[in-house]
Amino acid sequence: MFAAQLSSSSLSERYGAAKALGHFNSQTATEALALKADDVKDHIYVRLEAAASLAGLGDDRGLAFVRQCLAEPFAQQRLEAVIVSGEVATEAAEQLLIETLRKQEEHPEIRAGAAWALGELGHESALAALIESFSTVEPDVRIEAARALAKLANEFSAEIIEKLRAARPDQRPGIAWALGKSA
Repeated sequence: MFAAQLSSSSLSERYGAAKALGHFNSQTATEALALKADDVKDHIYVRLEAAASLAGLGDDRGLAFVRQCLAEPFAQQRLEAVIVSGEVATEAAEQLLIETLRKQEEHPEIRAGAAWALGELGHESALAALIESFSTVEPDVRIEAARALAKLANEFSAEIIEKLRAARPDQRPGIAWALGKSA
């Protein structure tokens, strides 16, 4: 049913089908999602959602497409690629987000989106990258990194407190704020 909806004339139906198929670990779902992610005639949001679903099913083609979108010249497309990466609970997606967050030449809105997505994933391995972000000039990046760290502080407060002890002076206010929000 959902595979057929990937061909619907309705954008929202195609988008919903791409998201739904990510919950079916079958060859049919995987191949339908791969075809949709490769469909250059479809809307980029549908293609990215298909790629995120593929990645969530463990298919490397999904994150390969997301990585390709992160190299596009259009900021909105890169931001959407970051957002869908936050829905993919894999180590590879997290590493892609950390790379994006650390990429100083990337637009601040994209880096802020990567910080947000890391908070959504909720993994301890993102702590260092989020804390490093407090040294950046762009306030949007620092703000989203602080919010993400606050989400993680509920589960990883002991680890964050340890990092606070070793943090540079420009990083301490963001860490302290995040810890204060988790209490």
